[in-house]
Amino acid sequence: MSKIDDFLDAVKHGVVGLAGDYVKGAKQRGIDDMLAYASARKADVGRWADELAQGQISAEDFRQLLLGLKDGAEIRALRVAGVELARLQRLRDALVNLVVDSALKTFLP
Repeated sequence: MSKIDDFLDAVKHGVVGLAGDYVKGAKQRGIDDMLAYASARKADVGRWADELAQGQISAEDFRQLLLGLKDGAEIRALRVAGVELARLQRLRDALVNLVVDSALKTFLP
């Protein structure tokens, strides 16, 4: 096998690990974040449903409150996206380091 093949194999194996860790972690962080948001809003929705049932708020009020949760979730998603962008930057940096380190180990004695 040539040195260039050795280099490409090292990069390939490293990239698979880096990308796999990132994707697996991103998926779990997204799931955890949305479940936490839903859990935190559970009491609000229950209270609003009770108020609706007791006639303290109208169906339109209830609808607007639920739509407000959507807005809150969108804002939260933007924050999460910003955090993921920072993680993606670290992934890109790790990829550059992988390529450089693999090249140095392969081509320099």
